[in-house]
Amino acid sequence: MILQVTYWTNFVDRATILPIAKRVYPEYNFSEESGLLTGITNLFSVSAMYAILHMTVPVTPVYIAIFILRRKIIKMLMRSRNVMSKETKAVHAQLLKVDYFIREQTRI
Repeated sequence: MILQVTYWTNFVDRATILPIAKRVYPEYNFSEESGLLTGITNLFSVSAMYAILHMTVPVTPVYIAIFILRRKIIKMLMRSRNVMSKETKAVHAQLLKVDYFIREQTRI
């Protein structure tokens, strides 16, 4: 609850954010749009930084663990490839191709 209160107090109204939005997105026609337009003008305020860090830092150890486990699994498969049948090798090769494809897609 504290996170929501501190984060939402940073949002400014349409009149304040409109000049910034027009400068950043000149191709948009904001005068015809009547929807909600709000934003944070100072990302370096204590409450905004707290919210941003609170949303991004906890996932970092999870990503590190995923990469470590992935690397260990690939090493284990490469060590045991001599005792695998041809069919198993083909399946593992396909899985490694899928893994490579997924990795490349997440870089976009």
